[in-house]
This record gives sequence, structure tokens and C-alpha cells, in this order.
Amino acid sequence: MKSILIVEDEKMIRLGIKAMVSRATVPVEHIYDCKNGEEALDILKKEYIEVMLTDIRMPKMDGLQLIEEAQKLPHVPEIVILSGYDDFNYAVQVMRCGVREYLLKPIERTKMNELLEKLDRELEQKKHRQYYDMQAGIQQLKYMLLTPEITEQEITVLRYQYGERLEAGYVVGCTNELMQGSDSSGDSYLILHDVSGQDVFLYYGDDLDGFCAQNLKGRYYGTSKRYTGVEQLGEAYRQARYAREDAFVRGISHCLYSDAEIDYEPISGENIEKFVQLCGSTRQEEAFAIFEKLLARAKKGYIEPHALLEAIEDSLRRLVKTYQNITMDEEHSIRNFFHILRYDTIAEYWADWKEWLAGMNEMIQKEYDDYKSKEKINQAIRYIQENYAKDLNMAVVSNYISMNYSLFSLTFKQYTGVNFVNYLKEIRINEAKRLLRETDDRIIDISHNVGYDNEKHFMKTFKALCGVSPSEYRKNNRIGRI
Repeated sequence: MKSILIVEDEKMIRLGIKAMVSRATVPVEHIYDCKNGEEALDILKKEYIEVMLTDIRMPKMDGLQLIEEAQKLPHVPEIVILSGYDDFNYAVQVMRCGVREYLLKPIERTKMNELLEKLDRELEQKKHRQYYDMQAGIQQLKYMLLTPEITEQEITVLRYQYGERLEAGYVVGCTNELMQGSDSSGDSYLILHDVSGQDVFLYYGDDLDGFCAQNLKGRYYGTSKRYTGVEQLGEAYRQARYAREDAFVRGISHCLYSDAEIDYEPISGENIEKFVQLCGSTRQEEAFAIFEKLLARAKKGYIEPHALLEAIEDSLRRLVKTYQNITMDEEHSIRNFFHILRYDTIAEYWADWKEWLAGMNEMIQKEYDDYKSKEKINQAIRYIQENYAKDLNMAVVSNYISMNYSLFSLTFKQYTGVNFVNYLKEIRINEAKRLLRETDDRIIDISHNVGYDNEKHFMKTFKALCGVSPSEYRKNNRIGRI
């Protein structure tokens, strides 16, 4: 239990009750005590009191007057009457005033302990109910903010939960991070976390500037016009979201929604396509220049903020489609960049996005270089297969495909798995094996036909690869066919 207030004009009795409470099995964080109703009322106005134990007969303001005044406060504590008057009718009278329990003096320690345990259980249950009721109401409220048209029944439910607070007037605000934690509420505000990626607040007090100064320092946010009634919540949210986009693009900490007609410049679809194509080229700086020009125009108010955000999303979708082989491994980063308003400003967003685009460009250029190298190796392989019978070496082939000799040696092995000499040797010997099986050509002629001028060199190479001489290979294959 958080707090108990003891109201008793007899000092010794008051101190005795305080000692009982402090020694009870229910831990109490704060125990307040005073001698009359006036002092008690001051404490109730300043402190959050969960349970009040009060006498009836007291000077200045008695217990009944205190109970009556307490009912008018925003938070009414659980009230227990402590009295020496064993009068059933009197007990009924005070119970009708919202009193939970009636204890007779002198108070027994066991009775006090039992009472505190009972109240503590009930207070915990009440807190749980209030929490779940609040969570259900908040989810309904979030749904209303994001749904253009809601039913009259849904409006009625929200009016029941929030109508009293919102009828006097309210402002809706939108920012990327209002405060850490879960949804919460106060006397003059309600905070909703993660409403379509943004934090939203409803302020229905009289000091919006003070609330913003305390809770939104260093943030970039937008606010709606002032409205009354739950029916206008959806429109107020859309205004706040639009104003938040304005603050984001223009780099202004606070933007208030305005419905003034402005003749904005359109964003060319051709420019977006050009930006996407240049992002993957060696002229990426030109792509950056295109986008930065859009940012500058938007910051000055010539381009509608919402249109700029839509252009960014369009660019992201086109980038994913155009460079899907590159971006498929960057799914997490791409997904984050679609949540544009999680950044404070467009400048911060662009700094991160620009860095990512530069990294993507490096991968594209490397991929393209790899592709060109692979094409050249395929060209070299075709040339080898067509010219293996000629005087062929790595210098001839690398010159033919216009690739540096050392780079060709490294790249050829990388793509084929063997070095150039062994690759050429395997092609020549495989062709020699075919000729030995299918023709009666002399071995010396076969040697020349597969690219060996020296018959001895051919025979030595053949035996090293096949384990037998060319003549033995021919004999074995012919016997196998008889």
C-alpha cells in the first residue's frame, strides 16, 4: 500500500493508531497524520492518499464534513470511520457517504491488521481493473485515430470513457518519440505510443506550451487545431500527423496545422526514375544532387511535405525492384527506411539513407565488375575450346579477351576451379581419348591434332592423367567392346 492518512484530534490515540499501521503485516510507504478535517483536506489535495482513517468528532471540520468534501476531489480515498459511538443508525448514515468500514474505539490491533489486509487486496484488484480498462480504452482510441469512418456505437463507447475530459477542448500532437515506456495518462493529457510509428498525445489542459516545454524538449512535433468532442479526434490526429510531417521536412521543432491553400510544386516521376537509375551508376553524385534539390525546395515550403514523403517511399520501392539482387540481403535496412518519420528530421534521415545508398552503389559496381570478369572468362573458355589444337598459352588467351595477364590467371582459377595450364591440358587429353576410342588415327597424328607438337610430351602427359599410355588406353577400350 502506498499511503494512509490518519485523522484524529486526540494525540495519543492518533499516535497509537499510527504505530498499529506501521507494525501491520501490510507494508505502507507513507503514513500521514493530522488532528482535524481542515488539515486532512489540505493533505488530500496535495498527496495521493489511498486510505483515510478518520474520527467523527473533531474541531473546525468534523469527519462527516471531511468525507463530504473529499467526494469532490479528483481522487477519493478508501474511507474508514474510527468512532467511539456504538450507534447502528449513525454507522448507516456515514456508510451512505461512501465510507467503506466502521471501526469502534478502542481499536484492536488484530482488527486493524485484518482491515488493512482486506483493503490492500481490494486496492490491488482495483488497480488491475483500471489498468486493463485503460488499455482497452487506449486500443479503441488508437483504432479511432487511424480509421477514417467509425460507427456511432464506437463513438458512444469513447464518449463514455473520454467525453468528460475532451468536452472542454483538446489538442492532438504527434512526434516520433514523446517519452519512453507504455501508454500513460495524467490529469491533463493522454499519451499513446506507436500510433502508425509515431507517438501521439491528447492535451486537454490549459497550458499546452508548458506541457510541450516539459515533455517535448529537443523533439520535432506537430499539433492540431483545438477541438471539442470525441467525434473530431480522427480529424485532429490527421492534422497533427500532417503538421509533424511539416516539422520533419522543414527542420522546425514545432509546426501547427494550417489549412491555408498553397500552390505546391509537383514532384516529377521522371526525376524519381532518374534518381533511381543514377543511384546504381558511376554517376551517383548526380542522383544525390537531384534529391538534395527536392529537399531544399521542400524546406522552403515550395513542395508539400506529404508529397515528398510519398516520393521517398516511391523511390525505395523502385530501388528494391531495380536492384533486387543487391537489396534482397538488405531487407532489414530497407524496411527501416520505409519508417521515415522515426527520424527527427529529413536531414537526419537523408544522412543515413545517403550512406546506405553509397554502400549499395559499391555493391552494384562490384557486382558489375564481377559480371564483366565472368563474361570475359566465359569468352576465354569458348576461345580455348575452339582453339585448343593450336599453339595456345595464357598470354595468347588473356590478350584475346583484353585482360591483364596476372588478373586473368587469378580470375580464371576463381571461376573454373583450376589453373589455366591444367584446364587446357584436360581439354586436350579428353579430345585425345575420344579420338583413340572412335578412330584409327596414328597416335602421333592424334598428338598433333590436340595441340601437342612433341609426341613424347603428349604420351607422358596422357599417362600422367589416365594412368596408362595412349596405345594401352585404345587397346583396353577395344577389348571392352568385343
